[in-house]
Amino acid sequence: MSMLCIDSENDFRKCFDEYYIPLCIFAERFVGERAVASDIVQECFIALWHKRKGFDRLEAVRFCLYTAVRNRGLNELSRRKTAEHYRQTLKERFDEAFFRDQVIEQELYRMVNALISALPGNAAVS
Repeated sequence: MSMLCIDSENDFRKCFDEYYIPLCIFAERFVGERAVASDIVQECFIALWHKRKGFDRLEAVRFCLYTAVRNRGLNELSRRKTAEHYRQTLKERFDEAFFRDQVIEQELYRMVNALISALPGNAAVS
């Protein structure tokens, strides 16, 4: 087992250099976008830096990083699914409202035209 102390910036940098690219590739498999994957991995390294004193073995750091990247990737997919559902719901509501508004407008026009036609000496508006 490899011993690792990531308390120092130098050791942390070595860890970052070793795992950054593999973690980005791993994250990109979840989210499908290189830039988003890179952001996820960077966020995970920031979180690791904040709790760096809790690790003494490379295996623990590696497990934490891969787990964190996976979880953030899944969260991103969930966020996207929720956002897409919200966009779709808004679109459907807009489509329904647009249709309803058009029907109301046409019915109102028909009713006004009928009332005008019923007035003595007036012809329907064309």
